[in-house]
Amino acid sequence: MPMLASLKDRLATELPALRDHKLAYLQRIGGRQVVFGVEWYLVTSAADKAGIRQACRESAGNFGVLMQSHADDGTGADEVVFGVPANIRRLSRATAAASVAASIYTTAIIVVAIDTEHYWLLGLSQGIPIIGKDMILGAAKTKQIVIELLMAFPDFELVGDADFWRDVKPRARVIEETLDSFFTVERVQNAALLTRYDRQWHGFGVRAALFVIPLAIAILYYENIKQFAERHWSDTQQIEQQRAWDDQVARENAAIVAEYNRVAANHPIDNWIQRLARTVDRLKLESRGWRLGSLECGSQLPYCTATWLNQGVGTFKGLSATMGHVGEMQFVSPGQVTQTITIPHLSPAQFDERAVANAIARMPDQSRFYVDYVSVLQALSSVPYIDAGLNQTELRTIGANTQMPPDVSPSTEPLGQFAVGSWRLSGEGLKLLIGSLQKLDARVFFGKSLLLEFH
Repeated sequence: MPMLASLKDRLATELPALRDHKLAYLQRIGGRQVVFGVEWYLVTSAADKAGIRQACRESAGNFGVLMQSHADDGTGADEVVFGVPANIRRLSRATAAASVAASIYTTAIIVVAIDTEHYWLLGLSQGIPIIGKDMILGAAKTKQIVIELLMAFPDFELVGDADFWRDVKPRARVIEETLDSFFTVERVQNAALLTRYDRQWHGFGVRAALFVIPLAIAILYYENIKQFAERHWSDTQQIEQQRAWDDQVARENAAIVAEYNRVAANHPIDNWIQRLARTVDRLKLESRGWRLGSLECGSQLPYCTATWLNQGVGTFKGLSATMGHVGEMQFVSPGQVTQTITIPHLSPAQFDERAVANAIARMPDQSRFYVDYVSVLQALSSVPYIDAGLNQTELRTIGANTQMPPDVSPSTEPLGQFAVGSWRLSGEGLKLLIGSLQKLDARVFFGKSLLLEFH
């Protein structure tokens, strides 16, 4: 297979010479090119043209496909990713292999043999590829990355090459798939085609028409156009005032968006706190002679660290049997075990100006904040062993209250103001505390500076 032989040669070279892009592999199935090893980027929606263009530029590719997650956890927080085959400028009737896989599986680690030396590896979470986990690799590198994925996602389905999985995780339940059984003609034909995103029209005739038609209209209606221009644009001062206003609003909006993203830096698609609560709620206070001594969930970390203390009758085997499914355990001493608990689906989020405007519009004003949200913190403070409250001295207002000059029509709407403060939530009694966390509104209480400790 000449293409695969070329791929082997490229795999033997240094990646920096190829701008660190993944190496895509193409195989024709059912009249289409199936692309294995696509670079995926998180975008806000199908309308995020800037994010899509940026993805095409970064991957030096012209073709891409959008995929949306299935929020089956009840949060309603779908995520959208955009995939680009890197360094490919010409492609006809092609389909991403990940699109075919997503029509069959939702949450899975897929490893399919391409030949005797290389595998296609794909991580799927909620029906979309995990960023950076769609690639063609040699056997040793595939095994290394799969072990890392298993530590982060122990509950995912295992799909693909039976021999590979027996070597990596003996006795595990595996859904066996080969390249031929996985990519049937019917599945490939039903999957979405890659679309060209670099431009929306082609050909000399179209470009010529776009030049000639406006020119002909301008010649026919020259006098009318001239009078219109003189009537509407003769006032130089008004034009400058309009430009100055637009520039000022653009600068202020950019500052507001930057501050919002800074506060929400650890907030993946509005539901980090609920995901944290559901993750920690899987723990028990006591198990097989062990007591949960402490739990730490740090800012901007995709995991929590639990410390188990032996009550004198517990064994490492017993604790592993009852709580090992929650996360990887590390034996520290006969009396202490630490456990890493992954918070699922954690991903960074950058909010654009439209998303920030919608978020500000949903935020309560000061009076509603005190009635509906501070009251929740006050109620939590009345629960034994829980300390919760708002630091009033740190409240500050984001956004300028700029007055629009007269006779200026806003071309860019100013974003509204919002206040940023700090809140705390701490105490003992793990079951009570988790129930309390789930009462907080993640649209208002962000988790950027959240550090929970239970002793």
